[in-house]
Amino acid sequence: MPEKRSEGFVAKQRFAFVLRLWLETEVSHATTGMVLRGSLELVEPKEVYYFSSFNQIPTLLQTITGWSNQSGPGPAGEEGKMET
Repeated sequence: MPEKRSEGFVAKQRFAFVLRLWLETEVSHATTGMVLRGSLELVEPKEVYYFSSFNQIPTLLQTITGWSNQSGPGPAGEEGKMET
């Protein structure tokens, strides 16, 4: 909800979401190991976005909320394709 202040009307945007992380066992010809997977779920409206790397979370949050951190560096490393 927007807040009212004596000097004027200030609108705040807040986003509620659930972050789920899990490890999967992946067996391929080259490697055998654990792979981190996860999902980010908006509470209202209910939408679920999947990711397979922590490096994808800032981009995913920007996609969902429109938020952009212009003052800081971007995520390190290459970003993979996000699954939705």
